[in-house]
Amino acid sequence: MTVFRSSTQHEKEDLIYDPEYLGIQRTNEILFIQITLNAGRTVELKRALYQTIADRLHEQLVVRKEDVFINLVEVTKENWSYGNGNRPVRLRKEGMGWQRFCKEPIHRLARRQDKHTGSLPDR
Repeated sequence: MTVFRSSTQHEKEDLIYDPEYLGIQRTNEILFIQITLNAGRTVELKRALYQTIADRLHEQLVVRKEDVFINLVEVTKENWSYGNGNRPVRLRKEGMGWQRFCKEPIHRLARRQDKHTGSLPDR
């Protein structure tokens, strides 16, 4: 799976969220994660992804699971351009895929991307 990541950090006073939405107690350490991906994955796979992300952030970076807020934005493949202003006619399958992503330690994934995009905040 090829991953592109953009990270932004906000001051606590700039965060706007409901600290008790749906009965989940959140803190100012809330972490918003938005993933844009090709449409077509099952609800079960999405739920497994949410759980895996929350579990691994908690286990490896001591992030409260209650503070992990995830949003998936699904788009169809014709809505992507990977450069040069056009979309490739055929995409080759490469990368690690979701199953391998879910098994690799978070800090290794972050380090792999950090050389291009910055780093995760220290906890």
